Amino acid sequence: MKSIITISILSVILTCSVGCTPLLFKIKGVKKPGLESTESTLNYLQKKMPDTNSRCFIAKDSLRIKELYDLIGGLPVVDFFTGDGKLIRYSETGSCTGKADDFSKGLEPGKEYPIDPKYLFSDIMNRLTEITSEGSTSMSNCDFIVAVYWAKYAGSLNNSAFGIVKNIQDNKRISASIVYVNLDFQASWGIRQVPRVVGL
Repeated sequence: MKSIITISILSVILTCSVGCTPLLFKIKGVKKPGLESTESTLNYLQKKMPDTNSRCFIAKDSLRIKELYDLIGGLPVVDFFTGDGKLIRYSETGSCTGKADDFSKGLEPGKEYPIDPKYLFSDIMNRLTEITSEGSTSMSNCDFIVAVYWAKYAGSLNNSAFGIVKNIQDNKRISASIVYVNLDFQASWGIRQVPRVVGL
């Protein structure tokens, strides 16, 4: 019996050392990206975040989505911007939902945060089009703007980014506008197949 358990543990270790990432992706529901519609995108968001009235955006086209992937460098991830749209640096090693989770719990109005010159909120917004009804959440007169980047194909990996929204909502010291940025490929762009996705 002991040898059977040892063999089982060894095979799990070998499987993980050879290809743990595909195994982890399968467990987390990550799948090959497909072409989506605005309806399928909004339905997924509503299922995951039923209490949200925040605005949801998609890339304007296939060129803009590539630019967005190049800018943010990963997915799912969260960016924090000052109320006037400057990117806040909350980690020295790049965006990470684990560090964003900790950071979101300690946000304070009026505090000076280090600014990352990599891009501005307007650089993100210039590449997006809104798919929710306009005016659902105001992005003016707030302490922070929080951009949550997600995609249906990322499966339950999105949950860590969506969980940060709850931290923001629970933080009664601040006012923040939440913006959901979907990075799925849209059938309406007229592309026949999804290009290779980087970032996951």
